[in-house]
Amino acid sequence: MIRLWYVGFCDGDGVMAWPWRWFTRHRPGFNHCFAFRFEPLQRIWYSVEWSGRRLHVIPLSPEQTTNLIAFATEHATVYAVEVDESEAVTPLPGLPVYCVTVLKHLLNVRTWAITPYQFHCALRRRGCPVMFQAHMTLQGVS
Repeated sequence: MIRLWYVGFCDGDGVMAWPWRWFTRHRPGFNHCFAFRFEPLQRIWYSVEWSGRRLHVIPLSPEQTTNLIAFATEHATVYAVEVDESEAVTPLPGLPVYCVTVLKHLLNVRTWAITPYQFHCALRRRGCPVMFQAHMTLQGVS
């Protein structure tokens, strides 16, 4: 079965531990990543995010979904990623666990990417389409 996930990249203010900020500070807009998708059988959106020391899998209310999409269109770069759930799953490494490792496992993406920016580049190389880009207008980037 093919499932469509949306993967967002943004600044991770207040989400990341301070040592991680040192590794990602030179790529504004690519300090953190998260995923969300629509579950048609349940008719609900889900958000998946690693925040500091916890994995958050949250079923979203209509208001939360609207807020997430508004945030994504204004502050994030979002890719559409098709995931074939019939393929063998990429193993989740023991340590360290952070936003990129969780999403690589969730999306079954095999890459050496360590930072959110490297993961963004890996998705771009796979040909994943950009759905939203931070500060995008109908005429282009503002």
